[in-house]
Amino acid sequence: MKIITATLLAHTVALVSAAQVAVRYDNTYDNPSNSLTKVACSDGEHGLIYGFNTLADIPSEVASISTISGWNSAVCGQCYSLEFEGRKIHFLGIDSKPDGVDLSERAMDRLTSDRATQLGWVMADLQMVESELCGMGGRGKRAVGFEA
Repeated sequence: MKIITATLLAHTVALVSAAQVAVRYDNTYDNPSNSLTKVACSDGEHGLIYGFNTLADIPSEVASISTISGWNSAVCGQCYSLEFEGRKIHFLGIDSKPDGVDLSERAMDRLTSDRATQLGWVMADLQMVESELCGMGGRGKRAVGFEA
């Protein structure tokens, strides 16, 4: 419990102010019928499968992000914002990756003014934000300052 809280606190402190991260796209997240059973935030205490079955069920963009260390991470379902050249999007972290953020191509197009395939990847400002910004309302398990 102390390790999880310390890890979450470290992530929260690191992301309270914007941090530059590499952002790419992965077409896996463009398919709304993809099951949540295939992501790190599927089941377990912090899993999203209990409220959602597919990507289409989630009310915001989704992504894999390096703050999610693996299955059942305490930051599963955290809402984030990305800002690039004055454009901002919000997304829910649902899967792990070693570094940066992987969005759907659609979300990266929104972030980059329809230049996802042209640019391939960008450096953008990442910040943890309240779950309401990802359309989670009262359903959001995560918010800035959440403790497991």
